[in-house]
Amino acid sequence: MTRLPPIPFLGEEDVEKIHAAALHLLSHTGLHLPHAEARRMLLGAGAREDDEGRVLLPASMVEDAIAKAPSVVPWFDQTGKREAPLEIDRVYFGPGSDSLYVVDRGTKRIRRSRLQDVIDNVRLVEALPEFDFVMSMGLPEDVSADRIYPSVFREMLLHSTKPIVATSTCLADLRIPYRMAVLVAGSEDAFRERPFFITYIEPESPFRFEEDIVDRIWFCGEKGIPTMGVTSSNLGGGGPVTLEGGLAQGTAESLAALVLLQLKHPGAGFVFGANTWATDMRSSIVCYGSPECATSTAAYADLGRFYGLPSWGGAGCTDAHSLDAQAGEEAFQSILIAQQSGASLAHDVGFLAYGSLYDARFLILTHEMIGRVRRMWRRVEPTEENLAVHVIDEVARASIRGEGPTIYLKHPHTAQHFRDSLYLPPRAIERRSLDPARPTESLLERLGAEVEDILGRDETPTVPESLAARLRTDFA
Repeated sequence: MTRLPPIPFLGEEDVEKIHAAALHLLSHTGLHLPHAEARRMLLGAGAREDDEGRVLLPASMVEDAIAKAPSVVPWFDQTGKREAPLEIDRVYFGPGSDSLYVVDRGTKRIRRSRLQDVIDNVRLVEALPEFDFVMSMGLPEDVSADRIYPSVFREMLLHSTKPIVATSTCLADLRIPYRMAVLVAGSEDAFRERPFFITYIEPESPFRFEEDIVDRIWFCGEKGIPTMGVTSSNLGGGGPVTLEGGLAQGTAESLAALVLLQLKHPGAGFVFGANTWATDMRSSIVCYGSPECATSTAAYADLGRFYGLPSWGGAGCTDAHSLDAQAGEEAFQSILIAQQSGASLAHDVGFLAYGSLYDARFLILTHEMIGRVRRMWRRVEPTEENLAVHVIDEVARASIRGEGPTIYLKHPHTAQHFRDSLYLPPRAIERRSLDPARPTESLLERLGAEVEDILGRDETPTVPESLAARLRTDFA
């Protein structure tokens, strides 16, 4: 069955007004841009500098960058055999990255994340088919600060075949993973032809493009790594408190990153979007489970369609500190809207505690949510076989005669089609006859059993052993 078309969140006039506001911000507020070469290039291409040294981008420069950017960005799994093109209205779900804490699988207590937790969570995501890409899901405390990002990237290569979304804090955090990726791909040309990791660079809101930000954006363009400039115009924090204002700023900042990329490397792959979620007015935390997380993801999908660019957003995350009703409600709302909106990349699935915490059991539950939403969002196809008129006729007649398939459960059509027609949830979801005398496990217990079942399987690396050995020795 094919997916239903996306439901627009913004009207055409809304999109045009936000675009106009973004162009105004870029041409009047402009960028803080200390990068000398980037300044020279922009000014030489028609940008202006105001009295405070800010670089102002004319609308024509922005429109030229949009025109140069591809509407379909190639993306593959790590084997290079399965393509997952980043394009408008094709939705991919995956986890998040830089959480500090995990729920210990044995004690069920919160503690700092370790490298083994990264490995375990990556293995879970690899085994769960509704997850389309992998991220690290942790900042391990048992790895030195300067090695964290290369180390978690290595484990994603060793324990998953899925496409990767990588993060970084400096250029070295990209250079080393790129060398690993080239080793796995076979050559620089092979990686460029079939890139299997993308990255997002995070300029500081509002409009601060420091030197290392530009260097990383340009490195990605040079090496064929699809990228995005994901700022955090979070409402009342990095951006104005109104959703409309946050979208205008986030759009302008993402387009500024696009201009910098396309000016240096025309045609480089780019994903549009920003994080425009709510800031809690009492605690100042960024709210991952807020309605604004879901609606801004949908809004950036609409804006991405307007620009002809794949979009970035968040889904499947919560501010709850444990797997409870709040966690389920907040995670499901954003997964549903991400699917309905046609957002291209929906990350942070499984995050607890506003991006600070992972619990392996929540990965199992949110995986089920993705599967449920995708089943809900399938188009009805009234073919002759699906309409089953002949089946209805046969059962209706047999039920009176008392001969043949007197109920639908006995008809061969049911056996042929129930797996395609009905959503079959994982074992952790309760679906059995009620027996008051029979004790039942809690949902958390069932989710935990699923985790242990998956992690109890063979832990053979997903790359050839010779390659695994090189990754472990050359990038220790």
